[in-house]
Amino acid sequence: MRIWMDPNKLAQYDLTPTEVASAIRAQNTEVPAGSLAATPQSEPRAFTYTITAGGRLNNVDDFRNIFLRTNPDGSALRLDDVARIELGASFYGVNAKLNGAGMTPIIINQQPGANALETAEAVRNTMVELKERFPPGLDYVVPYDTTLFIDASVNTVVKVFIEAFLIVGVILFIFLQNWRFTVIAMSVVPVAVLATFAGFYLFGFSINLLTLFALVLSIGIVVDDAILVVENVERVLSEDEDITVMQATIRAMKEVGGLSSRPP
Repeated sequence: MRIWMDPNKLAQYDLTPTEVASAIRAQNTEVPAGSLAATPQSEPRAFTYTITAGGRLNNVDDFRNIFLRTNPDGSALRLDDVARIELGASFYGVNAKLNGAGMTPIIINQQPGANALETAEAVRNTMVELKERFPPGLDYVVPYDTTLFIDASVNTVVKVFIEAFLIVGVILFIFLQNWRFTVIAMSVVPVAVLATFAGFYLFGFSINLLTLFALVLSIGIVVDDAILVVENVERVLSEDEDITVMQATIRAMKEVGGLSSRPP
């Protein structure tokens, strides 16, 4: 609530800014209304809650009717007689401009644990609704939006997922010429992604830039390991025709995992 006092009117009514401020403080106070679970009470409680009543003045008209002085003839001097009252910014120390024109910057931050993309979408929808009630000549722009980087990160994850899926299929089919091994290796990618999101859910992790980076990194590592294992299983099967797929897989995993039982 901004109160702009007129020095000429203050001098005319023999008032000082200190007297005006005192009258405002005296007539616009928050009064404690008591407490809950406080002593003396027959049953003690772990916590005591203080109840505070709201201030008597709630809007511009209420402040305009603040009494500064009451005269013997019954007339009264109100705040509206010596000042201009309006709702405004709490701080005027920032001079913001956009493309050379004046502007009022508004910073919107999400609460801890909130979804940044949903918050940004809600803000955009709200601004579209508010714009219909803007006065002529007033418009809004969003010069800085941190969720654009989050959108790009999510799109990168999807792009990496598709690229890894296709690259695994192409590489394995070209070099192994076996649809079975190709399908097995390609199935590793969606399984790894689903298992990762399941781990996020179990451990209470949120989808943020750090976890998205970990997801992209894990997809690359899993794809690389899948190609290595499948190629080694195929080699073991080609060298020993009497071995089963299970035995070939166990032997291949021992070899690529550094647990080979063969003598040096």
